[in-house]
Amino acid sequence: MKRTIALSILFVLMFGAIPAGADEDKVNVDVDLSGYYRMRYDNIFDTGWAFDSDSDWTSLMDQRLQLNPVLTVNDKISVHMQFDILRNVLFGDNLTVTVPAVEVVRDEEDEDVLMDVDFSTFKLGTGNVFSQDTSNTGKDGSEVPSIEVTRAWGDVLLPFGRLRVGRQGSHFGMGLFSNDGNGTDDDFGDTYDRVAFLTKIGPVIPALAYDRVMEEEISSGWTDVHQIIGLLYYLSDEFKSGFYFVHRNQQSTDSRVFIYDLWIKALLGNFTLEGEGLIVQGSSVQIDHDTVAKLEEEGLPVGEGGGKIEVDAYLAAARMDYEADWWGAGLEYGFSSPSDPNPDREFDSDAAAQIALANEYLDQDPDSPKKQIDFINTVVNNQAAFGKKVYTFAFDKDYNMDLLLWEEIMGGSVKNGMYAIAGGHLKPFDWFKLETCVIKSWINESGKGQDGKDADHDLGWEWDTFLNFTMAKHFNLDFQFGYLWPGPWFEDNFDHVKNVFTFQTNFVINF
Repeated sequence: MKRTIALSILFVLMFGAIPAGADEDKVNVDVDLSGYYRMRYDNIFDTGWAFDSDSDWTSLMDQRLQLNPVLTVNDKISVHMQFDILRNVLFGDNLTVTVPAVEVVRDEEDEDVLMDVDFSTFKLGTGNVFSQDTSNTGKDGSEVPSIEVTRAWGDVLLPFGRLRVGRQGSHFGMGLFSNDGNGTDDDFGDTYDRVAFLTKIGPVIPALAYDRVMEEEISSGWTDVHQIIGLLYYLSDEFKSGFYFVHRNQQSTDSRVFIYDLWIKALLGNFTLEGEGLIVQGSSVQIDHDTVAKLEEEGLPVGEGGGKIEVDAYLAAARMDYEADWWGAGLEYGFSSPSDPNPDREFDSDAAAQIALANEYLDQDPDSPKKQIDFINTVVNNQAAFGKKVYTFAFDKDYNMDLLLWEEIMGGSVKNGMYAIAGGHLKPFDWFKLETCVIKSWINESGKGQDGKDADHDLGWEWDTFLNFTMAKHFNLDFQFGYLWPGPWFEDNFDHVKNVFTFQTNFVINF
């Protein structure tokens, strides 16, 4: 039934792709190119306490060249592409090599008695003071392709709408959930293999799309993840709004997830009011029934959900901006629904991945006492894999609203928390802009501190300042400063908490 619905939608989207006339037989391809080159130099100080590191200084330089060529076949047909070259690749030699390692365990009373041998690997850096080469590695040490075709899709203008087919970016509203990551300081970007049809009826733009999110085995649709999207925009000069609906399903996990996203933007003189709210609901079996039954037979805990989770989360953000000739000011507030007070009830996909890896590791040698113990410990220590619900949902990682607290310390995005921002900017010259803001943040479900008591909700204050110099028409030089005063929540959960500060530089050539 699900496959029939998906095929029907594909037929509806593609129906009508009929040649409109003989003039379109003539091909005269024109190429238009846009994009940017970016270099970033980031320094962050006094974060060792937060990441259990001996170093209090993070320093890196990375770069990215993004090319967006458009091949125009005629006035109705075009092909769009995105190339990423050295995407977030670090300056210099950061290459690591994997070296085999052997761990031997002997009897404490008799060293001649061999108890266990574990074959593993460790990583060794190759750079030194005599290095003369560079490497293509990201800040996590992994290899990055020199040239990557990130997106490619075709666009056809039909008599009654527009058809887009291929791997394309996805963006909606403020970018809280669907964010294409095309900003010059973005790192990720939402990309889908999509068939989409949209049309325009006056100020209203309805659209329908189908995404093939995952296809594990082409011989069967058992594990395929399908996503159906309905989109409705209303666009006028002073008022814009949109509704974004997503239905995602997978047969093998009996998953059904629904996402409802509403966006509104209004222009009132010099004021701009904008807001977006998102609700995520549904259910999914993340650990299959056979695995759960096997664990229960062995007397291991499987949480309250027993592998099946219910999704019920929400997030929202709203902002108000005032723009004058050479200055402006604004307020913003954002909220992500609180997680469950019991962390084992809040489903964690990383914990589920740990159990899957431990299970695969055990299957390689099920009679090994060491692997059996490792598997048991993994199950006991990752009970969030059996969580009953997903209560909280994170903002998209490319929704950049600060420099330190959410961006670095709290995992890269707002989740299980809220924030308030007050700021302003001055632009006395076309080539210079100064922005500054103060951010106050809280965690919604604070959990237990190191002393076993409920931790405080206060995450602290942050002050960020941005200096932008437009040195030439297509060249920008940005300097960013951030200072974080960690709140009592950090004092309850970490030792030797320090204030954190950062200095960052962005070098951007756009075209």
